[in-house]
Parts: sequence; C-alpha cells; structure tokens
Amino acid sequence: MKVFPATRSLCSCCLLLAAGLPLHGHVFTNPDGKTFEGEIVNGNEKTVTIERKGDKKAFVMERARLSENDQAHVAKWITDNPNVRLSIKTVKKSVDADTPDSRSVKNSEEFYEIEIRNESAQATPQLELRYMQRLTSRQSTGQGNSTTSNPGNAEVIHIQPIPAFRSTVVNSQSVKSTKTSHVSTETTQLSNGRTRIDQRSSKSRSGLSGISLVIFHNERRVAQHALMGMEKQTEELLRQGANSSAASSPGGTFP
Repeated sequence: MKVFPATRSLCSCCLLLAAGLPLHGHVFTNPDGKTFEGEIVNGNEKTVTIERKGDKKAFVMERARLSENDQAHVAKWITDNPNVRLSIKTVKKSVDADTPDSRSVKNSEEFYEIEIRNESAQATPQLELRYMQRLTSRQSTGQGNSTTSNPGNAEVIHIQPIPAFRSTVVNSQSVKSTKTSHVSTETTQLSNGRTRIDQRSSKSRSGLSGISLVIFHNERRVAQHALMGMEKQTEELLRQGANSSAASSPGGTFP
C-alpha cells in the first residue's frame, strides 16, 4: 500500500482567536452611567472592543473605566477566548485500494491531511473543525470532455488543545477515487476491398478536488481555509455555524 501526497496548500492565518464573531450580549455601563447592550469582539489587558447591539457600531473602551461587573465580564471573556494565531496546511493524499484484475480500472482512497499549527506562546482551547470536500467526475471521449462537481456533506472534527508552537494533524474522511480507460476498435469494410480500422479511447476519473474548512471556538469563527473555487462551501459552513448537526469525530496527533 502506498501513500502519495498530491495537492498542497498553505494558509497563514494570522487570525486572533478573540477576533471572530461576537458572543452573546451583555448590558454595559459607560462612564456617564448610561447602560447599553453590546457584545465583546476583542479585548486585551488594557482595552476592550465592544459592538453595540442597536447600530452594530464597534468602539474601544478602557477596561479601567468600566464598572466592576463589566470588568469581571470582560476578564472572563478574555480568559475563555485567548488570543491564538493559527496556520493551516492541507495536503491531498491517495492510498492504493484493491483493484479488480483489470488494466483499465484503478481504485484508490483519497483524503486531505490537515495540519493546524499554533503560532502562539500559549496553548489553544479545544477547537471544532468543520469542513466540506468537493467531489469531481471528469470524462473524456471522442465527442469531447465533461466535468461535474458536487460538494460533500459537512463533517466535524473536534481538536484537542494544541500546545504553544506545536501542530496537530487530522485527516478528512476518505472517499473512493476511480480511474478508468477504455479503447474500442471499429472495423469498416470499404468498397475498394480495403479494411479501415478506427480506434476510440475514453477516460474517466472521479475523486476529491477541493476542501474548505472553518475552525470554531465557542460558536465563533477563529480561522478558515479554502482551496480555489471553494468559496461557496466556506459561506455554507459559516451559515451553518458551529453547532449544526453533522457527523463528528475526535482527532489530532502532535508531530
């Protein structure tokens, strides 16, 4: 059994874990004593960025000017959502599968190896990786070529905390890939007594041709990665969010 690396893609996601989608609303009190409902979108030791619920306007406030209750809320949010930078690399791989005794058919199993690297000096929290793979079938005959593509179902992998400056590797669900080739021979008897022999070849291939993935933490997008042409699949993953029902599996090894 052989494993062959294929398509390689590197995405340096210098995304902060705390810079994703906002969490649930909280009633804040500004320095003038007025209250407003908002959602934290980012925070550090000195400041916090809050998106006001009514007009979706985001503004930065000094944490020291918040009420004690608000400061406690911000401190908990930062603890639950540490700033972590991730980089993502995907490599398509193929594993030979048992093939019937035929030179015209070749079967294999294809999947994407996904490497997630923590580029920060602190461990990540537990993450959820949601992905979709594109399945493509191509046919080539004497009459022309045809290609059809369909996205697979959304799949989920739970990623355990990644230590600082370490990587974890997970595999996507494998799919069957088939290559076929066929040559047909047609014999025609001509009027002058000669025989004309025509050969027509046809080829087909089906298998993986792309992947889109989004990483969530506490229902928030923290990183995303997609191969060319997979933008619609990324939009679908974001629309579904982190908690929609999809097949899930544990994963992660530290190389």
